[in-house]
Amino acid sequence: MKTCRIQLLIHVHVAVLYGKACIHKCRELEKFINLFLRNKYHQPVLTTVLKDHIHCLFFLNPETSLTACMHELMKVIRSEICQDPDQVNFLWDPCYYASTCNIQDIEDIIRELSQQNEYHNRFSYKDEQKKLLEEMLIAEIVAEEYE
Repeated sequence: MKTCRIQLLIHVHVAVLYGKACIHKCRELEKFINLFLRNKYHQPVLTTVLKDHIHCLFFLNPETSLTACMHELMKVIRSEICQDPDQVNFLWDPCYYASTCNIQDIEDIIRELSQQNEYHNRFSYKDEQKKLLEEMLIAEIVAEEYE
């Protein structure tokens, strides 16, 4: 019997510890992250690096766990960032947000992630975290109603 391997579309949201705005060279870091993902046989869709957090949308290699991918990704990004002498004390928040996404929503997700700079002119990183948690809670309540 032939096995089927499904690639999950993943949205990951990783923050700098305490929400400090300290990530420099955002465009270079986006390229670095996408190269890392491709080298690990993931398929990057969109990576957005802001001063205090990163959004990454990608198809996860079905032979890799998300936890292992994130552990390694956060480690190599920190190493890359810390090569800059001004950022030696750079630390990730130990928590990150990750969710699977519906492939049918990919264009809307890309549009939303592409507008992060404009979004953060109006809303803080903490506001964004609250919004994500509220969406997760709503999804959980809806799921409970179907039980």
